[in-house]
Amino acid sequence: MSSGDLAFTWWGHASVTVETWPTETTSGAPLAFGSVSRLSGSESRTDGRVHDGTVDIAITTGGAIQRRTMAWPAGALLPEGLRLAGVRAGLKPGSSYSALAFQPSSLEAADITSVIAAARIRVRIIRAVYVVNNMG
Repeated sequence: MSSGDLAFTWWGHASVTVETWPTETTSGAPLAFGSVSRLSGSESRTDGRVHDGTVDIAITTGGAIQRRTMAWPAGALLPEGLRLAGVRAGLKPGSSYSALAFQPSSLEAADITSVIAAARIRVRIIRAVYVVNNMG
């Protein structure tokens, strides 16, 4: 499972944390997603399962669960699907590609366009680390 975290603190009092985790096939097809948003002690969790052009969603806030089904935006991708779209488009500097990125925290998809920049490589190896991501 991969995840993305985002955290902010304002004036040392209010804080916002957003965690997201996608589940995708090895070819980048979306299967499920989840997100948790925390704002000053209040938590909202969203879980979704993608199937047959729809997504079943469960939103939990304050212990109450709301369930709904919505259409999955045609062609929408989660992080691995987006990464693979870039690989398929080619990584030649100056090339570009467009994709539809689904945002689990807002339940919306956004059109994105990425342009491959020229590589600026500066390598300094401090320590090698072996990382294993377990899926499932």
